[in-house]
Amino acid sequence: MSALAELQEGKIGEAFVQLLNKTVYAVATGHNFPAPGGDFWSAGAVDEVVASFLADPGTVRRLDWLLLRCGDDRELARSLQGIVRNFLRDAGRATELGRLVVRIRRALRECEKFAPVFGDYWALTGGPTDASGIGPDELEAATAGVPVAFETWSPTARRREPFADKPSIEALIEAVLQRSAGALTPKEIARALALRLNVVTGPVFVELDPGDGVSDLSDVTAVTDFDHIVTTERAAEVAELLTDRERIALAHLELSARELAVRLGLGHSQAAVVRSRAVEVLKEELGQDDQGQEVAEVVLELCRTWIEKRTGANDMTYDK
Repeated sequence: MSALAELQEGKIGEAFVQLLNKTVYAVATGHNFPAPGGDFWSAGAVDEVVASFLADPGTVRRLDWLLLRCGDDRELARSLQGIVRNFLRDAGRATELGRLVVRIRRALRECEKFAPVFGDYWALTGGPTDASGIGPDELEAATAGVPVAFETWSPTARRREPFADKPSIEALIEAVLQRSAGALTPKEIARALALRLNVVTGPVFVELDPGDGVSDLSDVTAVTDFDHIVTTERAAEVAELLTDRERIALAHLELSARELAVRLGLGHSQAAVVRSRAVEVLKEELGQDDQGQEVAEVVLELCRTWIEKRTGANDMTYDK
């Protein structure tokens, strides 16, 4: 029985698992994704990713989308490559941010400049202890003028390279907490430091905006009325690859770079880069798709709907 026939019967059988194993290995090595634990892509490493993929709550939706889209096993194999690539991207981003959170927790515990205040919140010693109301862009901007010393690291080292030296990490945290005028969680601090520390950038994750969050789109797709469910599912999958800033850029294609910069809270040259990167994601994902133009239009509409749901009465996109 073929892999597609197995899915059509509502089961994940031997043929599909074999196809998934081959796809994970091909995508991971072809796109230079790091193996779990930083090791090479052994059979065990592939099996670990396959198990994580099958156990992931979103895989049910992914398989439903494959059934709707694919008419034969050749198309199934091609479409599965994109889904696996997206899964590895998400896993890689979560891993790097998680590693940064661990490093920040250690700095918060070890440095006398920082003190726990309540729950998982931290503040400057002797400073304000209420939860900060400052937005993520302002916190990120606080790191811009902080000198950072990046340590040289051998690619053959057995440990992952440090984000930066100890004084740099502490100085960045201090700058963010000073700007926050209140308490933050380690995760909030990590997101503020990510851009300055080049987290989830580099050759594997270059398409991601490391200084920006990625909001959930499920509530948008649930209330958006499109005629073609397959097109909508594919558009939602592509939109999930975009960061918040990239979605804003696509939703405002009519704006100049300077006008878009105001919406993004960036310089106009940076805003142009964000827009260019968002367009490149669409080209990469939909350039060879027979319905690429149609799906791209739905992606733009999803971005506009997302902004409408996220924007408050004062029209400040990042204002909570």
